[in-house]
Amino acid sequence: MDGNGVTDQTYIVGYWEKTGSVMVAYQGTNVQDLWKSARGPLDIRQVQLDSSLFPHPIGRDENRQKALVHSGAQSHFQVHAKEIMELTGHSFGGALAILAALSLKLNLGSDIKISSRVFASPKIGNQALADYIDNAGLDIVRVNYGKDVIPLLPTGKYRQVSREIVRCSRTGSENTEILIPML
Repeated sequence: MDGNGVTDQTYIVGYWEKTGSVMVAYQGTNVQDLWKSARGPLDIRQVQLDSSLFPHPIGRDENRQKALVHSGAQSHFQVHAKEIMELTGHSFGGALAILAALSLKLNLGSDIKISSRVFASPKIGNQALADYIDNAGLDIVRVNYGKDVIPLLPTGKYRQVSREIVRCSRTGSENTEILIPML
């Protein structure tokens, strides 16, 4: 476990024996300490992808060149990038898990499967970034709960990656028990 939970998201690393893979879970937004962090959820400027973290083109390289990412998410990820295979996170931690999955895919090669299961993840970039991630060959599942507003934020030119979205209902009228397989 690392990160202080205030200026740096807490994350935990574990080993899943059944699948022989390393698992990383990122903390979501800590609302009580939201104002203390210079980088993170409130730094919503869109900046260029850091080519040292995301070095290789996927599909059309112009998507990477035009891709703009949530500044706080990329800044935080630069500090805590790890070599892992399965990633998960909640809220802002979900955004970090998606960026980590992309970076690992680009840096570890195409023969390694990388999956990301995120919960209530906010949008992390513009349409070019979403297209770049969508074409990376990642196994991403985003889970949203009822009418949670976080997956709708930030507004404006931000877009979600278009991988499968699983919605759970607060009322019970939809399936509320969902089994999400990992690799």
